[in-house]
Order: sequence, then C-alpha cells, then structure tokens
Amino acid sequence: MGQKHAKERAFDGVLPATATANAATASARPLVSSCATQKPQEPAAAAAAPSTVQPLSAVPPHALLSPDASDSSDRFVVPESVRRSQTVVAYEHVCSEILPAFLYVSNLTVAQDRDALAAVGITHVVNCCPEVTTEPAPAALLPTLSLAVRDGVQEDLLPFFYQVTHFIRECEATGRVLVHCHQGISRSCAFAIAYVMFAQRVGYRDAAALVKARRTISSPNAAFTCQLLEWERLLTVAATQTLLYRWAPHAAHDPTTWVLKRCDVPGTRKPIVFADEVPLDEAASADCNPSPTHVTRAQLWSRGLFVFQRGDNVVIWTGPTHQAHPEDAKVPTLVAQMVGLHTQLIETVDADSVDLIYETGDSSALVDMPTELWADYQRELSWAETSATASASPTTDTITAADLERAKPQPKPLLLLLEDSARYAWEVLKSYNSDDLTCEDAFLLVPPVVSASTTLYLWKGRQCIILTSCIIAAARSWLAKRTTLAISVAVTIKLVRQDAEPEEFWTLFEQGY
Repeated sequence: MGQKHAKERAFDGVLPATATANAATASARPLVSSCATQKPQEPAAAAAAPSTVQPLSAVPPHALLSPDASDSSDRFVVPESVRRSQTVVAYEHVCSEILPAFLYVSNLTVAQDRDALAAVGITHVVNCCPEVTTEPAPAALLPTLSLAVRDGVQEDLLPFFYQVTHFIRECEATGRVLVHCHQGISRSCAFAIAYVMFAQRVGYRDAAALVKARRTISSPNAAFTCQLLEWERLLTVAATQTLLYRWAPHAAHDPTTWVLKRCDVPGTRKPIVFADEVPLDEAASADCNPSPTHVTRAQLWSRGLFVFQRGDNVVIWTGPTHQAHPEDAKVPTLVAQMVGLHTQLIETVDADSVDLIYETGDSSALVDMPTELWADYQRELSWAETSATASASPTTDTITAADLERAKPQPKPLLLLLEDSARYAWEVLKSYNSDDLTCEDAFLLVPPVVSASTTLYLWKGRQCIILTSCIIAAARSWLAKRTTLAISVAVTIKLVRQDAEPEEFWTLFEQGY
C-alpha cells in the first residue's frame, strides 16, 4: 500500500562506435551509418546501389560506413542544389545510427526494406509520414507509432515530443527504434534531436550537433528548430511553471488524432500560465484583471477540456458544456506520459506522488461564448465536427450522446492516508479496498469532483491516537492546496468513525475499486 515504484534508469550516454568499413560490400547492401567522419561513399556509387539486399542474420561489416556531404568535386563549379541532391541520394539506403545499438533514423525506402530492418535489428518504429506510404511496409509488422505530421512551417511537433520520447524510452532495455519520414531529413531528425535532448540532458545545440554528426543530411525546418528550442525550455522550466494545455484535434488534415496542445497567448508562442490563487468571485470582478499571460478557472472556455498543474497534482478540467468525444479516454494516459518524463528529470520528485484530479467547471461562473483567447480552440474543435459530418453514412449506426458519455473516462475518488499529522502529509493510495482501512490510522475520502457543495469523508480508526482537530486541520490544508479559497472554505468535511460508516461513505468508497 503506497509503495513507490523505482525510477527507470536514465540513458547511459552516447558511446563511441568503432568498426571497419568494407567497401567491397557497400554497393550491394543498404548502409547503417553511425559516424559521419568515416570515409565518404561517392554519390554516383550510392545512386547505382540496388534497393534490395540479401537476408542477413547480423549487421553487415560495413555497418559504420557513412556517406558524407563532401566530395572531391569543386564546390564553386557544382551548384549547391546539385550537391545537396547528391548528398540525399547518397543516403537513400542508409539507416543512420544516432545512439549506439538503440536509436536509428532513415527515409521511407529503408523503412520499407524488410532485410534492412532485420539486419539492424529494429524492433519498434516511429512513422512520421503515413500519408506517403503507398504499400504495406515491413515496419507495419512491428510496434509502430504513426504520426500524421507534415514537413511545413505550420506544423507543430511540440504535442508529439512527449509521445515519441515516451515511446522510445519504453524500448531502452531490449529494443531498437527506427524513426523515419519521407527523406529522413527534417521530421524524423527533429524527433531524434528531441529524444537526445531528453535522454542525454543536453540542450538543442548539442543534441542537434550529435544527430548531424551521425546523419549529415539532418536538417529540421525552421519551425521545427524553434519548437525544439521551446522543448528545451519545457524540459528545464516546466516544473516551475503551471502551464495550461487544451485537448484538441491535431490538425485539419488529421482531425481524428487528438493531442494536448500548450495554450499560448493569441498570435504568439508565449505560453499561458494557469493562476489558481485568484478566487473565482474576484477574478470575475473588475477589480481583478489578470494579464493575458495568466488564466484562472473563471476564464476557461466552458466547452473545453484543459489540463494544468495544481501544487503537486495535475488537474483534468472539463467544461460544463464540453461535448464528450471517444478520444477523451486517452487524456489520462497522455498526462501520465508527461508527468513520467518530467519527474524523471527531477530526481527529488516521484511520479507516484503526483495525483490526477478530475474537475468539472461551474456553469454559473463560466461563459459559453469563446473569447479571443479561445478562438483557435473553437476552430480546432470544428475540425472534428466537420470530420464527423463527412464520415456519417446512413448505413452506419448513429453514435448517440449516451454512447459518447459512456466513452468518457470515469474519474474515481481519492483515498488518502494521513502519514504525518504534524506536517499535514497525506499519501494517496493508488488502489485500495476495505482491508486498507486500518484501525490505527486516519483516511480522507475525496469525491472525483470537488465543488463548494462537496462532502469529504474523514475516516478515523478505533485505535487512532491523533486528535480529531489535527486530522481535520490536515485535511483542510490538503484541500486548500488543490482548490480555490472559496471552495476549500465551503467544502464540508464529515467525520466517520470505524464500524459506524454511513451508506453514502461506502457508496463513494466502492467507486474507487
């Protein structure tokens, strides 16, 4: 009960790879590069290399041979566009080793080559270009994370950095991961850089240099570069800021994929910070007008679903007029991925100590009409509505509001054990039953949604020697850190003694099973 999971080990580091190049076989098999400083292959030879290989049981002896952007031609004679084209051709059949025996980057050609994947030992795939895949690829037979991201300045990779990093990190122990896009230049390299930044605890400059050294043609577009710089800030300052995220469709071309998008000040890339210290009644008055960079509960859009941090916990806030969507069930999983990555970076914080709180907005304190702040959010939600209308067919079953409501994740109550009454320290029990209610302890049972009319149950065992007044004070302290002042004062805390529990206590208690 309340045991903490051991932290997953951090990545050990990038180790120098050593091998000898076998030029005799280089023209007959796809290359697996790991160091861009090796003797380059001539572009003409690479262009003539066949696209298929013989089945191999091990990485070929030329595995560390890497083409280089340089060649013997005069750069003042050969146009830059031609030289770049030759370099891309030289990498047509190259699977670049970014992190030794673990992380690789390639183009679509390599990803569709069954023998190439087997030779390297690829076990998992991140596909960044599902829109250009014209035939079933061998990668489809492997565990694959498919992302419909485009190589354009309007694309935002930030919502996917957490998913990709989590996916790759899960394979560290025994797997080998291939990240590929169409040419293996921009999208795939951007995700590789993002993972190296996390795994090696380095900034964008060092991570980009590492990927560039192992894959010369690595060149994320300008927008992706800016997003990687933002990723660097997220990995370093997110723990000290309460950033706000919205749950929305990825893009107009990909309306069925929902992601957690960071909320920014309209027209900028400046993140909005959630401010919970201002009471709802004050935030709605003219005397209290938070800056556009700060948002309180009263300013959240009633149709939205938002995620923000509150103290040591993460809150999933659902607006009272939010239209439930089947994808809503994925929110807790994505939040857990974000929390897991950040707590791994902060050694003093354990992921198990972070609670997930579900809240529903008060319809009387919110405005349903979207303000300028949520204009982009309204447009994003329209993508899903348009997609649902376009896909509707008389031959298919109609999805009712009840179906959507059932698909929505059902929050559970929290059961907390009072560990230290002097420090008001509570431990959240991740899973529990009636056997956990030990007679010498005190527990706090919290409903999934806390509002001013909510009743919390304070359970006290027969042999608990802690003063009831101290237990209540500890409960009020815990509540004050997770709700507004108005709510924490108005909430009712009902004392329940062992063997004299009312029926409503057990009804709420059993919802957490």
